[in-house]
Order: sequence, then structure tokens, then C-alpha cells
Amino acid sequence: MKTPEIGIAIVAPGGCAPDDAAVARGIARLQAQGATVHSYYDPEHTFQRFGGTDAGRLAQLNAAAADPDVQVVLALRGSYGISRILPDIDFDRMAASGKLFVGYSDFTAIQMALMKRTGRASFAGPMVCGDFARATLVDYTIEQF
Repeated sequence: MKTPEIGIAIVAPGGCAPDDAAVARGIARLQAQGATVHSYYDPEHTFQRFGGTDAGRLAQLNAAAADPDVQVVLALRGSYGISRILPDIDFDRMAASGKLFVGYSDFTAIQMALMKRTGRASFAGPMVCGDFARATLVDYTIEQF
């Protein structure tokens, strides 16, 4: 069952992808559901084990929040790293964007801070690397997303 066309931004505020082919598979699965995917994650700009430098990961979040063609901001993966940028995130901008922010694991820090600072809800839900990029996609994941 295809979902209505929706813009999904992929951001990597925490860890980088351990497998670029898996990211491509996850993006293809989202596109197969009718989503237009805007990836702000660039594997060429990873830093150590992170999805970019601290400034780069913060820029991904800001760009996704500002993109008028995006309705959902989806975390690439969890891991470690969000605590390094948490103090610099503009939660008012995120809340004002009206976008849905989705992820779990390390992304929970962003979700809790967004709720605490602005009262804006977000969603614990699947991420690109841990869920959509699996070798075998769980039907429940795509149906509920």
C-alpha cells in the first residue's frame, strides 16, 4: 500500500552509516512508498564515527527544518554524538517548522529537549539504517510508518 507523496529529509545528527549500500537500500524503500527523499547526510563528510563534524550535523538539522518540501525529518541512525550538538540546536526553529521528527536511540535526546523547551511532540519510530535498510524489511515497519 503506497502512502501519499511526502517529503522525507534524512539527517545524521549522531553516527554515520556503517554501510553506504544499506543507506541506498533504505532510501529506495522509502521512495518505493511514494516518498520524495532529501538526504542531508553525505558519507563523504563523515567525521570519525559521526555523520559529519559537529557543525555539519547541526547544519543538516537546520537545513531539513528549513526545507519547504519536507514534512518528516528522519534520523539516519542513533549511536553516539547528539549530546555533542544538543546545546546548539535551535529547538524553537525546529518546532516552528511544523515538521515531524522521527527516530530513537540517541535521537531521543533531541526529542526530549524539543518537548521540554517547546512543548512540541516528535515520534519514536524507524530510522534509515536500523530499520528501512535491513536486508529483509519488516512489513510492520513500513505499514505503521
